Amino acid sequence: METPVVLGLIFAAMSCITPFLANIRRPKKRSVDFVIQGTQTLFHVPRGVNVTVTVDSHSVEQASVTILRVANLGTEDILRTEWDGPLVIDLGASMVISARQIAARPSTLRIPAPVLRSSSIEISPFLLNSEDLFDLQIVSAGPEPTPRVSARIAGVREVRRRRPVYNLGNGIDGALDRGNKIVYMAFTGLFLALIALVAFAPMESKSGSPVLFEQRLPTVFVFVGLLGLYFAFLRWATVRNQRWRPSSRF
Repeated sequence: METPVVLGLIFAAMSCITPFLANIRRPKKRSVDFVIQGTQTLFHVPRGVNVTVTVDSHSVEQASVTILRVANLGTEDILRTEWDGPLVIDLGASMVISARQIAARPSTLRIPAPVLRSSSIEISPFLLNSEDLFDLQIVSAGPEPTPRVSARIAGVREVRRRRPVYNLGNGIDGALDRGNKIVYMAFTGLFLALIALVAFAPMESKSGSPVLFEQRLPTVFVFVGLLGLYFAFLRWATVRNQRWRPSSRF
């Protein structure tokens, strides 16, 4: 067997087998992560203007609403007994006015009632299974907040802030939908191009002699390998952004 054929065969086999082995031998890990979906200023009262605005019985000069999504992206469940204290959301110089859960996955996930401090929110320990997530809507007064999330959980180094799968745009869920369409269209076009590459490959060489099957094997193996990568990527992209979607909103 010629070297190109051998390399093509190895490439194709690795491309097809690797995704399945990676899925089967997925290492166990603990991970709690969060995404700031966005912060929107509700209103701003200029200094010197004699206007009083009340939000949840609090008089404020400016107020913002922030949507925070917290998820257990690890492979292990986190039990209530494995927390050493509450989940703390620090808003810095902003004053907390209200906080409530507005979405979750699964739909039965209900976090304990948030305890409001002057500039932070505390949520008592609760069961957070693998792939669970919830959205918290926070209304605050003062400077626009940049929430920081922390907790002491067995096996979890820190609650990490993650970048969204795609640019947020007008919201993480809408951006995910648009991003999926772009990815699927681009890779489907690549898939069709690969089919055309094999189907319409010349049957004769420039000299007029027929192209032997062995000479076409590298092209076939490259096609099979890229096809395996195509489906592996689609599976990865689909699973990745599904992990960031709530199943219900309240």
